Amino acid sequence: MNSSKSPAYESKTGVDVVNEWHPERSEVRRVVRQVSNTFWLCRELLRYGDDCELIAPQSVRDRFRDKILTLAQRYQD
Repeated sequence: MNSSKSPAYESKTGVDVVNEWHPERSEVRRVVRQVSNTFWLCRELLRYGDDCELIAPQSVRDRFRDKILTLAQRYQD
């Protein structure tokens, strides 16, 4: 998960494996987390909006993308 422009990210103690500013892009925070339930991960990521990008694993990224597309279609005219 890359969280850009989001200094408001608050780590949950003991959950993040890595939580650091990206060494080459100072505006990007790199967070690596072990996740046991993708439902709660998606809910957490949605609150960051476009300031956050889920990078891997691809299967979870695809599931998150599908959820966002479904949500966007709900608000189409």
